Amino acid sequence: MDEWSKYTKLTNLFIECYVDFYTTPLLLGRCENDYREDESAWKLKRDAVVQRIRRYLEVGSRMQWEGVANLMRLSALDEALYEAGMEDMVYRDLPPRHKVRGREWLVFKRAVSLSSKHAHVSQRGHLRNWLRHHMIVPAFFEPYPVVSADQEQYKLKIVVTHSNRLARDLRIRIGSELRVWLGTFPDGVVPEWPGIGQKKCTSERLDDPDERWLSIRTSLEQAKMAAAHIVIMPELSLCRQLRNKMLEWLDQEEPGFLLVVPGSYHEVDDLKIDKYPFNRSRLCDGSGNEILRHDKLRAFGSDKLCHEQITPGNKVTLWRTSIGVFTLLICRDFCEEDGDVVKMLEALAPDWLLVPSMSFDHGIRAHALQAKHLHNKCGARILLANQTPDKTFASEESHGFVYPAADGACQPDWVSPAARLKILSLP
Repeated sequence: MDEWSKYTKLTNLFIECYVDFYTTPLLLGRCENDYREDESAWKLKRDAVVQRIRRYLEVGSRMQWEGVANLMRLSALDEALYEAGMEDMVYRDLPPRHKVRGREWLVFKRAVSLSSKHAHVSQRGHLRNWLRHHMIVPAFFEPYPVVSADQEQYKLKIVVTHSNRLARDLRIRIGSELRVWLGTFPDGVVPEWPGIGQKKCTSERLDDPDERWLSIRTSLEQAKMAAAHIVIMPELSLCRQLRNKMLEWLDQEEPGFLLVVPGSYHEVDDLKIDKYPFNRSRLCDGSGNEILRHDKLRAFGSDKLCHEQITPGNKVTLWRTSIGVFTLLICRDFCEEDGDVVKMLEALAPDWLLVPSMSFDHGIRAHALQAKHLHNKCGARILLANQTPDKTFASEESHGFVYPAADGACQPDWVSPAARLKILSLP
């Protein structure tokens, strides 16, 4: 068996170990008990298994797994495969798919390995944190196992988008401190809702796009003066016309931003014929070139208010960079308190969540609670820009937050018109 075949075989075994815990959550707690009983002895035995895997890859010695518990096997394979260096799985454009237990899985190396002092040392039950050097994600997120054909429509595609030079150089260009600008617009401009009388919330334009463009340009110029690296605008704040003007401004002015989220808005896909528009957002580079796009998964609405009439998206995109994995979501995608969306985010465990949102104060507080949960669960850092649905911002909380706070405290660091720039330390 050649070296590549052995590497592939071990990668499949690596995923199988992960899937055992992924599909049987209680198994992790039982296996962690063995680790807790004598951590030093456990680590010594794990390191010996790592050496055996290395010899197997290098000289083809027989690989013995007898007496190696599942969690130790998972940890040892994570360590040994990372060091094998068979290929650049951090920035590979299309991570290979592996079919394990009837489902397809994507595996790739982390650009930034988790610290050995990460949560798995002090907290139980965090499966993702046992993979210090890799990420394993399902190619489709769905209930496990699929029990009926009806569930096919609820599958979410997990897409890993192409990395580029910006992704590789992001850490070098940022340095040790990330400067984040969260824009909001207390200018009284709101979306036009032609179907509001029928409790239908779909909007194609703002009621005063000229006034909003002045606000957008002012915010961009302030972000440029603040030397921001990332700029995020809120949900339903830039219609297609203004988004295109903003992208043109970025291309012409060259403000020095690295990443930009130009809000979101309802728009029809030019390549598809759908009954309802998408609520669509984009992640762009500093010149306005699109890196990825996201269509909102969950519409807002209640019986007392109106319902957002959109075609729901069907995928979540991961972008690997030298400071970690980014994901773009829109409002309720992030804030849903129960159901598969939360489970999906826990399974993906991205390093960075960028969230344009539109919520009243009670909604933004719910976002903050979700941010706390996801940060505690998988170490994600959340950057959320919020616009209120009406003409007023009830409090400073209304504008959004970064989580955890800029000083590292596990609490939201709220944005206000006087404090839109947040400076976050990078490991």
